[in-house]
Amino acid sequence: MVNILDPWVVEEARKRLRSHSDLLKTIWAEVEKLQIQYHSNTESKLWQQPDLNSKDGQKLVKWTIFCLAEELFELANALKNRPWVNTEYPVDVNRLYDELADAAIFFIILCHQLRLSPEKLAEIVIRKAVVNEWRIKSKY
Repeated sequence: MVNILDPWVVEEARKRLRSHSDLLKTIWAEVEKLQIQYHSNTESKLWQQPDLNSKDGQKLVKWTIFCLAEELFELANALKNRPWVNTEYPVDVNRLYDELADAAIFFIILCHQLRLSPEKLAEIVIRKAVVNEWRIKSKY
């Protein structure tokens, strides 16, 4: 079975990464700037890189994951057309985007806590895409 650590997967991911822009780095820098400002006003610990082997470190990471999940639930809740209701409601696209942005911010915070740089995250995601392509082609 193929996985994201297979050497050919790593090499294919690196080839693909060389052809992309720095958009993720730009987004990451904006979140970092925001978190540093937030920390100076609130003493927030979100933009830390905790010891992942400690109880407190794992507690912070789990709390961040719960915040991310909450934002995703808020995103889902913004879709008001329920299967059991006959009335169709228009979507508040601005609310969807707002909740999606909140979730993205918590995701980037989580990646930072796990010591993932934008480059490392992009490489891991592309590796997984290469593995999934292999699975589709091989009918795994």
